[in-house]
Amino acid sequence: MSEDTRVFARWAGENTRRVERLDATDQARLPDEVRALVDGGGIPAPREVVLAGFAELTPQQEALFQALAARGTRMETHGDQRELGDCRRMESGDAR
Repeated sequence: MSEDTRVFARWAGENTRRVERLDATDQARLPDEVRALVDGGGIPAPREVVLAGFAELTPQQEALFQALAARGTRMETHGDQRELGDCRRMESGDAR
């Protein structure tokens, strides 16, 4: 194990213990926590969720949004609506 790996592993362990002591969650686990709460009835699912600007969803996000939809949340998606650029290759003389 490299020194960087050992330092990261020590930090990750300390971070996990700190989050548990606070009875909190971190940003990486938040979608899973929300999904579990919605599935278990701990919090109500919102009536509507609007997704804008997502080129792709992660598996974690997909699972959360599927759980919300299963509970009746209306999902509205607005994808990337930018127009494709007009790329051209042009030949020109050398400035030298």
